[in-house]
Amino acid sequence: MIDAHGTKLGEDVLIALRRVKHRILQVGGIQEFEITRALLESVKQSRSRYEEELRSKEKEKSKNVKEKDAQKESELYAIENDIKLVEKGIEVAEKAISDCSKKLDQHLSVKNVNTEKIRADNALIQMGLERKKKPNDDLSNLIKKKKKLKLTK
Repeated sequence: MIDAHGTKLGEDVLIALRRVKHRILQVGGIQEFEITRALLESVKQSRSRYEEELRSKEKEKSKNVKEKDAQKESELYAIENDIKLVEKGIEVAEKAISDCSKKLDQHLSVKNVNTEKIRADNALIQMGLERKKKPNDDLSNLIKKKKKLKLTK
């Protein structure tokens, strides 16, 4: 049910309204309804309980937001650590490629070219390139994940 102000009324509010209406009708209408000290205290306590419930809900909502933020921070920290590990893997692969390229240049610069050494160096370079490809893909995925996580903050 929606009241005159356009807000939804809860079930407990509807029950309370029905009780009040019933009591007013029992005593013969609003003109005959007696406002007692006990009634005023009851209304006062009711308002206090309502305000306490609102504070409690706000506190719970704030707690949930803080927990979600902490979880996102934790995920962000884990992603940043993963990015560092992947970057180190890429650096190792690049160093291996660079070292093998230098060896290959040395083997090609001598008079008596040893084809076995050249093939071995070339195979190591290929292996380094293949090992570098997966971490590059992983890195781009982690960066996308990090951006997405930062956008939801």
